[in-house]
Amino acid sequence: MSLLKTNFFYEAGGYDPIHIVTGVEDRDLGRRIALIGNVAYTPSVVAQVRVGEVGSSTNWKVIAEGDRWGRDKALQIPNALNRMRTSANTSYWRGRGSRAYFASTVWNLKRGNLLVSVERLFAGFSLTGSNIFSADYWRGLRTKIK
Repeated sequence: MSLLKTNFFYEAGGYDPIHIVTGVEDRDLGRRIALIGNVAYTPSVVAQVRVGEVGSSTNWKVIAEGDRWGRDKALQIPNALNRMRTSANTSYWRGRGSRAYFASTVWNLKRGNLLVSVERLFAGFSLTGSNIFSADYWRGLRTKIK
């Protein structure tokens, strides 16, 4: 559950009407918002959302592909890599950012987008830097979002 200013919603382009992101609209929008503004976090529970296949209108067979598509769309936004560099201020977050780029590398290779996959690979390594020697970097690189 997220609370955000209306102008960020519209500046990020709102919900994408393309059917491929159905079921992951919130993550798709959240990625684009994170590229244009600061995101705050609170450990307090402000809402509870039930996620599951029973009674859901989400097509769970295509949700992973929609999430990959949304990730790639965010990574191709101008200045996305620079925004990640400036906001990933710990080794852990450098690992998370690198993971996104490395996952995009593989996804684009499977789709036959060789130039994009090479670009994503170099971007992932550019986020790594000296963090490669940090256990937190590797934790961020390995952690899957559930």
